[in-house]
Amino acid sequence: LTAARERATVARQKLQEAMRADVPDEAAVRAAGVAVATAQAETLVLQARAKGQLMKMLTPEQRQKVGKLGRR
Repeated sequence: LTAARERATVARQKLQEAMRADVPDEAAVRAAGVAVATAQAETLVLQARAKGQLMKMLTPEQRQKVGKLGRR
């Protein structure tokens, strides 16, 4: 997960660089935007996977408590 977050950070930095160009190159901005979206999606999938693995280890009562905490 840490590596995925690092990739997302680097991708965002590259997007910012592309946007800061005196004359932004549309193709470079588009490619950097796609890289950001891909990195963010990867991070979200890893977070969902980790949550799923955690939830499998919990009792039904513990899952219910986690659900209530998430709704606050």
